[in-house]
Amino acid sequence: MKAETALQDSYFTCPDLNLAEGEIDLDSSRSDSEGRVLPFIVQLCQAALQRIEPSDRNTPILSSLSTRHIGGELTGRLYGQAWVEKQGDTVAFLRAKLINERGDIVMTAMATSHHSS
Repeated sequence: MKAETALQDSYFTCPDLNLAEGEIDLDSSRSDSEGRVLPFIVQLCQAALQRIEPSDRNTPILSSLSTRHIGGELTGRLYGQAWVEKQGDTVAFLRAKLINERGDIVMTAMATSHHSS
């Protein structure tokens, strides 16, 4: 049981070579963060997909995105990471996280992508 948990934890925290990273600067107004955070997460997920998708395939489409605001303000400089957690012939599952300047995770996301084979 302990080995299973350790494997699962390392699987989620070591996204391997399909990691996409970026950063975004948000001012202190709430409307700025609301309008820019989700597109930023989508861009990160698409970048992670492009790292593993052959160029001869159709562009993958994110069919679902679920976010969870863990805590802290979505202002200042945020660093984002996204990676493909599992990929099949036509479906890929992704995860993403946003980290503030102090190193705290402030938001996580899960996404599903569909593409034709």
